[in-house]
Amino acid sequence: MAKIQKRVMVIGLIVFVAMILYPPWTAEIRGLCLGTQGYHLFGSAPHAHYRGEDHGNICQIDFGRLGLQLIAVAVVTGAVMLLLKK
Repeated sequence: MAKIQKRVMVIGLIVFVAMILYPPWTAEIRGLCLGTQGYHLFGSAPHAHYRGEDHGNICQIDFGRLGLQLIAVAVVTGAVMLLLKK
């Protein structure tokens, strides 16, 4: 593996870990999605705000979006590594 490929892999892994540490959050009340609540540190759920009201700590990690993001990083990292192959 070339030196540049190792750098690309390390950068991809750093981004991958950062996405896991700061996942996307969403809020739901009785099946009604209040929308995304941004990115926050894993384990510290944000308070849900909807129409100016604070609904407390009802947020959960948006695993669908997180999964798509992780797959995208893996695909892009792999593609760049293949393009840089000697």
